[in-house]
Amino acid sequence: MALVATAPAVLESRTDAWLLAPAAGPTATAWLRLPAGSGSLRLVTAHVGDQLVLRDGPRVRTLLDGGCPSSGECQTVRALAPGGDDAFAIATVPDPDARYVMSAAPGRRLRVLALDETPVETTARDETRVTSAGGGQAVWLAQGAIMTRPLDGSTPARRILRAVNTRGTVLALAVDATSVAWTSRGRDGTYRVTVRPLAGGTGRVLVSEARR
Repeated sequence: MALVATAPAVLESRTDAWLLAPAAGPTATAWLRLPAGSGSLRLVTAHVGDQLVLRDGPRVRTLLDGGCPSSGECQTVRALAPGGDDAFAIATVPDPDARYVMSAAPGRRLRVLALDETPVETTARDETRVTSAGGGQAVWLAQGAIMTRPLDGSTPARRILRAVNTRGTVLALAVDATSVAWTSRGRDGTYRVTVRPLAGGTGRVLVSEARR
């Protein structure tokens, strides 16, 4: 099959903000904005932002705006991931006492998939950045456990795996229509990549590597 080259399309161009973490669907694209004055190397490389932007065709909408001043620490949106069929999952912290997992899609408002009102400073770590999506599902962490829910909110959230069964601290998640995979770091310093069916069953370790 011959490759067809097309000219790149500029979806947004700004001088007053960083444009970060683009995520693409079949026809829609989402990305984060971070005010230029807040664009420290730490925040930019962490792929966090203050605004969630969605473009579908010629229409560009700001779906979430944290209202951060241009020189503030803007981390309202902590994760953005494409979930299939122009739906996206995001994790957001609008204030220190509330963390949300939401879904976004063209033609509708943000949908809340999960809410945790445990103050961030009282938790062992900020889990919001370990959020992903795929196959119409969102996956995230809740006190170390792996949770999932359809991006359309058609069924309630459910726990896929207890924290004690993740083989350590979960560092990253991935999901498709049938399986979930995660990277974990054990107390002994061993890093593992494990996969298991969404429907249940035994996880299979794909990679195991010890680092001291």
